[in-house]
Amino acid sequence: MEVFDGLLLALLARKRLLVLVGDAGSGRAAVFHQLVEQVGSDGALVLPVAASAGAQVEDLVSAAGDAALPSDSGDRDFDTLIGELEERLDLAGTGLLAVENAGVLAAPALADLIDLSRSETPGGRFLQVLLCGTPEMERTLARPGLAEAVRELGVIYRMTPGAGPSVAPAAVAPPAVPAATPPRV
Repeated sequence: MEVFDGLLLALLARKRLLVLVGDAGSGRAAVFHQLVEQVGSDGALVLPVAASAGAQVEDLVSAAGDAALPSDSGDRDFDTLIGELEERLDLAGTGLLAVENAGVLAAPALADLIDLSRSETPGGRFLQVLLCGTPEMERTLARPGLAEAVRELGVIYRMTPGAGPSVAPAAVAPPAVPAATPPRV
């Protein structure tokens, strides 16, 4: 819950880039989905998308945008989609591109996502970017050029296996111990 709360506060503080890192079993995916759901329930434009190897920013934005704003004709070009997303972002006031499995993206694609977080609509709105991936993604983001941008624009939260929410066990009364009887002589 600490990581979820930290990410939510970073979103409210208008951090443009949020990075969530953790191995399988750390609860990373659950936090990602919970955050996407929470942000969406607050009325923001939320664009969740799962990255695949070789994907570029245009691929991610197209997939997320088409899911969020389905087209009646099905043959909308990328520029039209961007215009519609900017309009929706201006109406919503805030927006989040949430990229799950971002660790499979090449460094240039991650750099483009960071650049996207710097962009603004004509109305001055911007899309916050959440990158969710494994520790390998964090190593990629530590490269020269990327590390400075991550420090400037955002925050990194790390999860470790077993760090998910825990429930303290209820108090249990100790078992009754029979009173010792004095030995008979």
